[in-house]
Amino acid sequence: MEQATLSLYLDLEPGRKADLEVVARASLAWAAAIREMAASVDPMSEVRIELVDGTEGSLSLNALIRLVRSAVPSKTAAKAVILSVLLWMSEKAIEWSYEQVLDAVREYVAHRSEHKGEAEQQQIARDVHAALNSGSAEPPRRQMFRELERDEAITGVGASEKPGERPAVVVPRADFARRASDTSAQQDADDTKRIVTTELHVVLVSPVLKDAERRWRFQHGALPEFGATMKDHDFLQALRAGRIEVQLKPGVEMRIELQSKEELVGGVWQVRERSVTRVIAPSDRSQSTFLLPTEK
Repeated sequence: MEQATLSLYLDLEPGRKADLEVVARASLAWAAAIREMAASVDPMSEVRIELVDGTEGSLSLNALIRLVRSAVPSKTAAKAVILSVLLWMSEKAIEWSYEQVLDAVREYVAHRSEHKGEAEQQQIARDVHAALNSGSAEPPRRQMFRELERDEAITGVGASEKPGERPAVVVPRADFARRASDTSAQQDADDTKRIVTTELHVVLVSPVLKDAERRWRFQHGALPEFGATMKDHDFLQALRAGRIEVQLKPGVEMRIELQSKEELVGGVWQVRERSVTRVIAPSDRSQSTFLLPTEK
């Protein structure tokens, strides 16, 4: 089980205390943003964020982030989540390109004298870049700044790996309003339903070999099996015609595009329906539209 420490650091006006309700709501939004960014690193992961303690002076909420379940085989998932939050809290968080993220990862690793190969650093960079651009993480990220803006005693916010330590980058109060605004497409922050689409490498557990929308079962990494309705009709027709390049049976590896319809319940997004909207592999050997992205 991977775990890492991360602190939400709040600068306060001298002699003033932060409002408990504001801090509580901001902390919940912060936690929700971390979960969404973790989901972009591993869509099937489960993250637990535990409040460890607080630090005197400027308020520091120190948390232990645990990837309780993860299908990511490497040991970089937790590191990617931490680095995603640290970069998001910086001034350039909304402008990061993959190349800039990779440079930041290399600098991060070198500064801490960590021994990570180039391939491992590139994997972290890909995960971090995906997390920073996670649309599902935007609403809670904006909500956190909206909550912090309510308390005039809070003059800045940042994130640190070391409990109680003031981060090198602290977002000033003057920027809270800008960061709280929605600069993306029209989206209601109070929406309670959403659709999330991800690509997954899965193992087929139970197929339904008919040209019809039926529920198939898959397994992602070491996580429990899950069901999803097969809605890729091109794939189903190719299957019926015998054009799929490998025989479909339990244990066959597949790469799919999975669409999840989710509903916000008690502050947590819960999956109500899963569908396979596209089968990327195994492919229809007669159709170029089924080629893997790297072969296009």
